[in-house]
Amino acid sequence: MKRLLIFMTAGMILFFLSCSNKKNENTVTENVEKQKYEVKYLEDFEQFENHDQMAEYFGEKNVIAMDWSLEEGTEQYKVSILNPGYRHKIFVFWDQESGGFTDFAFVEAVYNLYDIEWEETEDEGETYESRTGIYVGMSLIDLEKLNGAPVGFYGLGWDYGGYVYEINERFSNYTIALYLPDSYLATPEGTEAYLSLAGDHECKSDDEAVKDEPFEICRISYKGK
Repeated sequence: MKRLLIFMTAGMILFFLSCSNKKNENTVTENVEKQKYEVKYLEDFEQFENHDQMAEYFGEKNVIAMDWSLEEGTEQYKVSILNPGYRHKIFVFWDQESGGFTDFAFVEAVYNLYDIEWEETEDEGETYESRTGIYVGMSLIDLEKLNGAPVGFYGLGWDYGGYVYEINERFSNYTIALYLPDSYLATPEGTEAYLSLAGDHECKSDDEAVKDEPFEICRISYKGK
C-alpha cells in the first residue's frame, strides 16, 4: 500500500511538471509571436505579408481591408488601412498581381481632416515617422534643413499638387507631398497664398512666394527596399 502511494504521488508530480512545462512552452511561443513584429517606423510595415498579420498585430477593429483607387481611378489596389476613423492614417497597398490582400507593395502615412468614409473627424490619431527623419506634419523649413538644400515641389490644387519632385537621393524610395494646413487656408492670407501657388508649375522651397508659408508634409509613401 505504501509503495502504491509512492507511485501515485510520483505520478502526480510528473503530471504537474508536464503541465507546467507545457504552459511555459505555450507562453514562450506566444511571446515569440508577439515579438515577431515590431512597428516603430513607417518602414516597419514592410514586414507584414498580408492583411491578417496586420489585423493580428494592431487589432481587427483598428485595421480595415478594402479596395482603393489611385491615378484618377486607373490603378486599383487592395489596401489595409490602420486607424480608418482618424486624421492620421496608414495605408498598406498590396501587390496588384497577387489579386488579394497579400504581398507588400508600398505604405503611405497620410493626414487629412476626414475619416475613411469622408466624414470630418476631430480624432487626430498617431503616425509613424520614417527612419530618414521625415514625418507627416513636418514643416517645409525642417524638411529643407534635413535635405541640406532647397526642395522642389509642384504647385497646389491639381493631381500632383504639392508632390516633391526634387530632393536628396537618400529619399529616392519615398514620395512626399506638401500642403498648406486647412486652418491657414481659412484665413485671407492663406487663401491668397494658395491662389498664388496653385496650378501645374514647379515651386522651390526658397522661392520668395514659398519660404514664408507654413507648408507641411501631408503624405509620405515608402516603396520598400
